[in-house]
Amino acid sequence: MGRSYKTEFLRWKAELEKKHGQMIYDRLSEVIDTNNDLSVGDMVMFTNDYGVKFGPNEVLGFCKPDSFLCPHRYPKDEDCGIVFLDSDGYWFPDRLDQLTPVSKGGQQ
Repeated sequence: MGRSYKTEFLRWKAELEKKHGQMIYDRLSEVIDTNNDLSVGDMVMFTNDYGVKFGPNEVLGFCKPDSFLCPHRYPKDEDCGIVFLDSDGYWFPDRLDQLTPVSKGGQQ
């Protein structure tokens, strides 16, 4: 794994939530109805729309699908990113279908 952007993410999260209240959550089950126990600290692989894999990356947080943080993909608004990863695009959440869990809480 390369450079960590966790410090920048936490600073950005604090500034965002100071202005808007809680916007980023620690567990996937806090933002959508799911049995998936994905949470902050878990490690995932990211696969882009062309099949290229990146990672592993640490999960840093989750946003609700109806949040202004969720980048909607047209024409299907429900297909949006809700998972923040420790990457150079830490402020842009990724879609669940792009992620493959590797380990819980950073443990192999």
